[in-house]
Amino acid sequence: MDAKKIQEIWDNIDYERTRNSPPEDFPKLPEIPGKRYTDINLYNLEMEKIFYKSWLMVFREDEIPNPGDYKIWNKLNKDIWITSSDNFASWGGGDKSYHKKELNELINVVDYISVHTYPFHDTYYNPSFWTGVMVDEKTSNDNQIKNAMLRSSNYAVKQFESVKNYIKSIGINKPIHIGETGWASISSDYYGQNGTRAADEYKQYLYFNNMMEYGKKNNISIFYFSAFDEPWKDYNNPNGSENHFGLFTVEGKAKYVMWKNVDNGLLKGIGRNNIDVLKTYSGERKNMMIDVLTPNRRNK
Repeated sequence: MDAKKIQEIWDNIDYERTRNSPPEDFPKLPEIPGKRYTDINLYNLEMEKIFYKSWLMVFREDEIPNPGDYKIWNKLNKDIWITSSDNFASWGGGDKSYHKKELNELINVVDYISVHTYPFHDTYYNPSFWTGVMVDEKTSNDNQIKNAMLRSSNYAVKQFESVKNYIKSIGINKPIHIGETGWASISSDYYGQNGTRAADEYKQYLYFNNMMEYGKKNNISIFYFSAFDEPWKDYNNPNGSENHFGLFTVEGKAKYVMWKNVDNGLLKGIGRNNIDVLKTYSGERKNMMIDVLTPNRRNK
């Protein structure tokens, strides 16, 4: 990471630390009725549908800073599975420097393994699967893109499988799932036109479908990141890739990967302010494809 990017990160941290209200141009969100915080029926429904079934942060790492520290938190249903969700390398799937006694102890006590894998970022940081491949000049641009995205999903699967192999090698049998993966649709930084050309809605669509197919075929749960864009992540750079991993824009428009669900009526009635869910690019695929760039290649 270069000095300019590091300084940008620090500037963003300082900005977030000092502001005491939403940014001036932050999208207006719908008001939440007051009874949402006090209604006992809503509370019971929330406990049933969310807190007893979803991920929960029990405590922060800084609350147990020393070896042997612990904290008792007895609000969870005993059937909820507990894990720590982290990058594939942190679960032993990468460099051997991670193969420590402490990691093996963690693997032994969690209920399942939750692996993060982001080939999108590695189109820049480790691009051998992206631009390090010889491409036949006769291959159409569309097939070049599809081939690149198939290599990307295979790259994610390889990272996932490397964790499985490590856990098997230490004699532990635990369920393993993908706890985070995703693909950004916009980038003005490393992944845009002047970078790896990885970010657009078409490639996001291909990656999503490739990963969902792998998950269904192998009975693996996949937490796809994320539902909506998060423009506050890189607020000073509106087109920064970290803001655009959503399947929907922050305004609630469905990106290309969700267009079929709009057509099939699966999103009917859930738009904001009682407005139907709209498609990006006004639903015009040819307009969407204008922003799709073929990855840089090495010619055969």
